[in-house]
Amino acid sequence: MAYASSAGQKGDLATVRPCRQAQRDAELKLGTWVDNQRRRAGTLTPEQVEQLSKVGMRWA
Repeated sequence: MAYASSAGQKGDLATVRPCRQAQRDAELKLGTWVDNQRRRAGTLTPEQVEQLSKVGMRWA
């Protein structure tokens, strides 16, 4: 997954909205995706929250 790849490169998911990462000839808007996950944190399953936290998701 791109977020896991970014966490591996940077050490965490403290990305900002304009952050973009190229993947398979397409540009993935990683910053937007991370921002969306933070906003929807209340609707994620405990397993999803745990997985994101394990790869360095910063929730605030």
